[in-house]
Amino acid sequence: MNQKTVLIAIALLAVSCKGKKTTTGPAKLPPPSIAESILSKISSQPFLTLKGKGTYRDQSANQNFRFDIRIQNEDRILAEVSDPILGLRVARLYADGDTFLFINRMEKTYIAGNSTDISRLAGIEIRTDDLIRLVKALPVRWNAHWKPETEGHELIHLYSIIPIDQTDHLNGELFVSGFDFKIRKQILSGNPYWLMAAYDYTSQSETIAPRMITFTFKAKGIENHLILSNDRVSSEYFEIKIPEIPNGYTPVRW
Repeated sequence: MNQKTVLIAIALLAVSCKGKKTTTGPAKLPPPSIAESILSKISSQPFLTLKGKGTYRDQSANQNFRFDIRIQNEDRILAEVSDPILGLRVARLYADGDTFLFINRMEKTYIAGNSTDISRLAGIEIRTDDLIRLVKALPVRWNAHWKPETEGHELIHLYSIIPIDQTDHLNGELFVSGFDFKIRKQILSGNPYWLMAAYDYTSQSETIAPRMITFTFKAKGIENHLILSNDRVSSEYFEIKIPEIPNGYTPVRW
């Protein structure tokens, strides 16, 4: 039997008073759409720590590393990358709504800029909060006009055209589990770029974050992969501050 996977809110009926005189109550809000009902069930942690092993792979390299990612709400992120064997910190990345900072300890250099520079680094139009939502397994543009493409008890497919500016846009796709309303995959595409984030929850008890995140990025015939395997996930409180640039480090220009 084809079981419905979402509950659509029922519109409130207008109530009339008894007697000859009737009164009109306040205007009733329209019922939420199917997509709005689905997205409202997706939860988010205000503080999230992810620690584990990662792999970056492209056509010419296959690099393993350890990572420590801290996310405060949806507007601030600090990521540290370390050598997988020696444990030495090799890079730090910090981003918020106004600031972007990347410190390369191996080369003793740093890149400092504003939030729009993330787009140039990633090669696709993306904001700081977009980056954070990709890592947190949340819809990149929560307030976009999402609409259902297909429904089922396993995965619900949502689609949206996401405006970037007055002339450009991205195509967005979400694949949401009809069982626990967690995003299993989301895709952003806009010629010539294609980005997919896939989220693996290995058990039903995992409610904070996925155990594995796989990013696949394609552009101009080149394909890159970034895999994050979380060994430790926490939602405990912390405070993120902008990292200090070590003395003697050389700035790198865009």
